[in-house]
Amino acid sequence: GAYSGGAGPTRHHHPAHHFHHHGQAQPGLHPPLPPPPPPQLPGARVLVDAGSALPRLYGGYQTDWVCGGQWNAMLGYLSALCQACAYPGGDGLELVVMFPGGLGKDRLAEWGRRCQAERQTAQLIVGHVGNKGTPPPRAWFLPPACLSHCVRLALIRFRVKQAAML
Repeated sequence: GAYSGGAGPTRHHHPAHHFHHHGQAQPGLHPPLPPPPPPQLPGARVLVDAGSALPRLYGGYQTDWVCGGQWNAMLGYLSALCQACAYPGGDGLELVVMFPGGLGKDRLAEWGRRCQAERQTAQLIVGHVGNKGTPPPRAWFLPPACLSHCVRLALIRFRVKQAAML
């Protein structure tokens, strides 16, 4: 018991597997627990601005882009890019692609000028292919109109995070 009939202080028996009243193990009986491991730091995150890098995400200039052979090349390029980011020998890079979310009123005039320039380039391309029957010069490269949507779908396929600017 805790009280021994007034014959002085009580003696408590502490078996080896019990702790002292201070909550510490008796010396030499149990080794101290190792400190917890430091938290695992994630790999780096790369944020890509699709508005300015869309032709690069497309894979760059394709020699057969006029006749439609570019889509398999684009998928192959994006697949290789995603595999390189997730390379098992390294820490891995998380690829996040940010797409333009809308066109503000202040950029409407710029959009109109760009559309007009692309229309003129498209007329040059059609004239060149019709007259010469060869691919147009690289300087006339015009990404397909649906490129942004196709790149988005491909990135979804490869489980790449996406975001949209407002």
